[in-house]
Amino acid sequence: MVKFIRLNAGLLLVLSFTTQWAAADVLEQVTDVVEQSTETAEQRLEQVLQQADKSADKLVELPEQLPAQLPEKLQPLLDPIELAAESENILLAGISNNLQQTFTIVDAQGRKVFDEAVYPPQQLAVANEWLIQLDTEQVQKKWQQQLQQANKLTAIEQFSIENLAALDMQIIRLRTTPAASKQLNQDASLAEQQAFLAQLLNMPVDVIQQLTLERNFIYQLQAEGRSPAANTQQVPNKAVCQQPLKLGMLDSAIELNHPQLPANKITQQDFTEGGLTPAMAHGTGVAGIWMSKDHAFAQLPNAQVVNASAFYQRPDGSQGATMLSLIRGLNWLTEQNVKVINMSLTGPDNALLQRAIKKVAAKPVVIVAAVGNAGPASAPLYPAAYPEVIGVTAVQKNQKIYRWAVRGQQVDFAALGVDMPVLADKQQVIRQSGTSFAAPIVAAHIACLINDKPTLGLEAKLRLRNQAADLGEPGKDTVFGYGYIGRG
Repeated sequence: MVKFIRLNAGLLLVLSFTTQWAAADVLEQVTDVVEQSTETAEQRLEQVLQQADKSADKLVELPEQLPAQLPEKLQPLLDPIELAAESENILLAGISNNLQQTFTIVDAQGRKVFDEAVYPPQQLAVANEWLIQLDTEQVQKKWQQQLQQANKLTAIEQFSIENLAALDMQIIRLRTTPAASKQLNQDASLAEQQAFLAQLLNMPVDVIQQLTLERNFIYQLQAEGRSPAANTQQVPNKAVCQQPLKLGMLDSAIELNHPQLPANKITQQDFTEGGLTPAMAHGTGVAGIWMSKDHAFAQLPNAQVVNASAFYQRPDGSQGATMLSLIRGLNWLTEQNVKVINMSLTGPDNALLQRAIKKVAAKPVVIVAAVGNAGPASAPLYPAAYPEVIGVTAVQKNQKIYRWAVRGQQVDFAALGVDMPVLADKQQVIRQSGTSFAAPIVAAHIACLINDKPTLGLEAKLRLRNQAADLGEPGKDTVFGYGYIGRG
């Protein structure tokens, strides 16, 4: 049986054979497929599928040596199959990173808070909403009053100005009505968006062009799969240090009544939108990696954790955080005087997020982020891809790379992140995989490194390189970065 799934510009083939053919016959059939043009390949695959289904009455197991016999032009197709198809669950998890489903997000009383939409580059965002940074003092003084008058326009559904003192940023939030937004194509370029808002606000286009304008994108957490944890014995990472360190995290909420968490050592504040129900599971898992009462896998058993809860629960079980919620959370964490912040989340490049990251890093605060689970062919995801951030990938217990880990120059270090026993909501302990759970391990090592020298900032990355076990190609590479961080 042959199945195919199209993802973006690529074609991922998942091949399973239920047939009486000899291996040589199978090779001939598949080679024919490869030699066909792109337009006819799918038709030929359907023919192979029909022929295989008619003749199949027993399973033919392909010999292990078969890949070495394949034609050179077929092997490139086989490589991503071997990387991607660990199981149906993992396959679906990877696909979900690329195919975005949108929802109407409601509060606990069922009232709509906002609609989700997909905008270029194929990213979730709050529908019809922009965030505007007043870039210069001159622009602020000249146009702030007129911008404030925008709240009275009938085409404006929501308008607010936020002063984020710790980040030295002032952000305008502007949401137009659906009727007004119909004038703007969903795939509109930045120039078209600027022209639309200039006309809407009765302001010169060149003034709008002086402002940093971004969609209010929605970022997502980087954990995949949930299964019960029978035990926590096979955990190769033990306490990194015993000092009472103070760390920050920008994540979902932490379940404070979880029996494995010391609630008196956790401070958290909610930054989700408009009374939305905060998501709980992911933040609970990240906090547990640091400070679980089960010291078999607590990295920092005496830590104090400061959590900015920014993620809401989506109807499909995933979690999302708006760009504005993340920036608010970063502003608050900076005020809490933490020296390390973990961000196990990803999303698109965003000028406002980058500016906030730069402001935080200049304090100095070390930011550690997951590189993401969108697969080895994915473009870099953010914030891990910003130069001010330490990007972390995930490996299995045998130090093989996590199949869905993003690769690239943004990868700095690798840590355990596959089949991890983690705390979850509803007082559970489960097993999950993802770069989400590797990032806090590296953050723990960074925190211990800079405990006595909190002004080190990103220099701590240079010191951590000395602790990394080189994996893959010698030196820094795009799969493992500088190497593995952890203790056996």
